[in-house]
Amino acid sequence: MPNLIDNSFFVGNLNVPNPNTPQVSQRLDWFIKRYEAKCLEQIFGYELFQKFLSESSDRMNWIKSGAEFVESPSGKTKKWKGLIYDENNSMIASYVYYFILESEATNNTGIGVATSDAESGKSHSPADKMVFAWNMYASEGRELISFLWNKKVDGERVYPEFDLYQANAAFDSTRTLNVFGI
Repeated sequence: MPNLIDNSFFVGNLNVPNPNTPQVSQRLDWFIKRYEAKCLEQIFGYELFQKFLSESSDRMNWIKSGAEFVESPSGKTKKWKGLIYDENNSMIASYVYYFILESEATNNTGIGVATSDAESGKSHSPADKMVFAWNMYASEGRELISFLWNKKVDGERVYPEFDLYQANAAFDSTRTLNVFGI
């Protein structure tokens, strides 16, 4: 299955300058290829992730494009907006962007790892942007978890592969962050 996101998702709050230049485009492609699958598998679990990659059914399309579901125990009808819910918006992009910023925070040198020191100005910590991106991912990830757990058709869960063990693991992987690391 081809990637769900591409370079066009890194705009606005997830801005990556010059995404269409060959060097930046190649780097973005590398991050997308590496982290998109990791993002989805850590929420879905291995079994559902493999089915997501291979199955072309309504239930997999609902994950991608969104669907209504009734949340338990409140009984409220909610809408999962989908992995790709608007032009250039996706929880996957937030997840990937976090790791792009993490990678760019330091540089490998011949003798170790160093931070950048811009001559014409101060270098700023990427922590605020990293926390923003991660928390966007975490918020949307928890919406996805609720959808996967609660979506039913004719009283039967649509995603039985998403069991309680995986739901707990997914919640752990979508904990919010703050700049203080607590």
